[in-house]
Amino acid sequence: MMIAFGFVLLAVICSSSNAQLHPGSQCLTPDNLRGVCANIRDCEPMLNLLINRGSDPATADYLRRSQCTFQGRNPIVCCASNNNNNNNNYPTYPVNPPQYPSNPQYPSNPQYPSNPQYPSNPQYPSNPQYPSNPAFNDPSRFGPPVPSGGASLLPQECGQDLSNRIVGGEKTAIDEFPWMVLIEYRKPQGVGTHCGGVLISDRYVLTAAHCIAGLQQRNWYPANVRLGEYDTSKAVDCVSDGAGGETCAPLPLSIPIEEHIVHPQYNSKNAAEGHDLALLRLAIKVSFTDYIKPICMPSGPDIKKRVVAAGWGKTEVSSNSDVKLKVTLPIVNDQECKAKYLEQKVKLIPTQICAGGQRGFDTCSGDSGGPLMQQNPYPDGTQRWTSVAIVSFGPRVCGTDGISGVYTKVYDYMPWILRNLRP
Repeated sequence: MMIAFGFVLLAVICSSSNAQLHPGSQCLTPDNLRGVCANIRDCEPMLNLLINRGSDPATADYLRRSQCTFQGRNPIVCCASNNNNNNNNYPTYPVNPPQYPSNPQYPSNPQYPSNPQYPSNPQYPSNPQYPSNPAFNDPSRFGPPVPSGGASLLPQECGQDLSNRIVGGEKTAIDEFPWMVLIEYRKPQGVGTHCGGVLISDRYVLTAAHCIAGLQQRNWYPANVRLGEYDTSKAVDCVSDGAGGETCAPLPLSIPIEEHIVHPQYNSKNAAEGHDLALLRLAIKVSFTDYIKPICMPSGPDIKKRVVAAGWGKTEVSSNSDVKLKVTLPIVNDQECKAKYLEQKVKLIPTQICAGGQRGFDTCSGDSGGPLMQQNPYPDGTQRWTSVAIVSFGPRVCGTDGISGVYTKVYDYMPWILRNLRP
């Protein structure tokens, strides 16, 4: 089989020292062997590893950590030198590859509080100043504009999905929802992905606060954001093109997280109290491609009756699917949802919304911290995907009939989001 080398830069995980090295530079392999940064085509051991064992998750992780930079469309990897005290140049596998549960139980649901305390009147600007940015200054589309701050840092080109797949299936197309990200955690037993998020600019990811705060007791540290991922079990993602060939995506991009920004009203001891949002600032700016793009942010509060969730079913306690999935969910009546959760002594607040609640249809197919999405019309006549909410928590058994999942409305927190964006 011919392997396509249409790769983009794959920034290595934080523990690597090879980031942004040029061809010919001295480097260390993930096995701490001395090497030289070289085109993967010129490094036979790494090339054979990619071709013969590229579908192995540990191999994919090893290749990510071996990358120095890229040259044109080809990855530059750390190729072990011949003078190492090793009889061959073939890399060994990580001692502790990511551990995932063999039979995960959804969801990310926190323990219900017996007597939750929450703000009855969250503080938001009563008379916000509106920005000049046209993306947030067109009340004819969704309602009043959101307050200014970092609005100019949000991209004008957003929410554009080149896939022609019809929403409602299970698996996504390889280039569908290119703003979906996975959060990589450093853990005592290795590296794992246990939450998702959504790319909102070239420097920021929006996710759930419970994916960031309160993980210290597990010795987990959210270290990187992985972009451009499709199948987490393969080093190179390829799908049939319908004409006897294959379409292959570039290698995913793994970028260190520079800063975690958790909403100040979030209570890490009980996510059910609301305000379950966090921003992740990336260490470097992201270059957008067909497989890595930002989603649009809402410029009004309107949410349609049916929305879409997508992801890999990753939560902070489980792992559901190797391939990116999607599901269409109904928005649930607020009063009905509040009444159902009151039976569990959970009092929802106005900035939370409910969706799902149908047997077999819930964010089992999405991620903790991932988005609820809908397509909104733009002045140029296009329909663009917008993140209207972020996955927070739900019933202990995913897809339980009559019990919906709970999500954090994004529009209600736009003042906070914009205030925290920096160039």
